[in-house]
Parts: sequence; structure tokens; C-alpha cells
Amino acid sequence: MDYGEKIKIEFLKSKKMSIRQIAKEVNRSKSVVGNYLKDPSTYGVSKRSGGKRVLSPRNLRSILKVASNASISASSIVHEFGLNLSPRTINRARMGVLH
Repeated sequence: MDYGEKIKIEFLKSKKMSIRQIAKEVNRSKSVVGNYLKDPSTYGVSKRSGGKRVLSPRNLRSILKVASNASISASSIVHEFGLNLSPRTINRARMGVLH
């Protein structure tokens, strides 16, 4: 939905038109108009997909720095940094999966 349509929807709503009437006027579905009017500031902004990151960017850089300078096992890195992670997570970070 472009800026002009958003302005038109807000104008028509201020004229006390129903969502159904507004949808017909701007040639959009009732759902689109209703969702926009529910919260205009977050309409069209998608949430981040996937789970929460277990490694902060700072920890990731530190792990990669230590891992590149010496041949050290993932278990040793976990113990050295005192992280509550599995060695498999460390190996994924080494392989670049978590970048």
C-alpha cells in the first residue's frame, strides 16, 4: 500500500466511513484496511523471523578470533568463555552458519 492510499484511508475514516465502505472506495480488502487502521505505525513492517540468537555478535567475534589463532576444540572454547552453549553451536559459528 502506498502513501497516497494510506492518507486516503485515514481521511475516509475521519469522515466516519465504515471499513467496508473504505475498502470499496480504495479497492482494497476489508482485512487490509482494518489491519492498517488497527495500527498504522507498524503496518507493513515485518517481524524478524526465526529464533533468538544464542551468540551475541561480540561473543561470536571473540570465538572466531580464538578459533582462528589456535587449533582448540569447541568444548575448550565453551569452558574458556564460560558460555552456556553446546559445542555444536561453537562449531556452527566456526563454519559460518551463524554469521
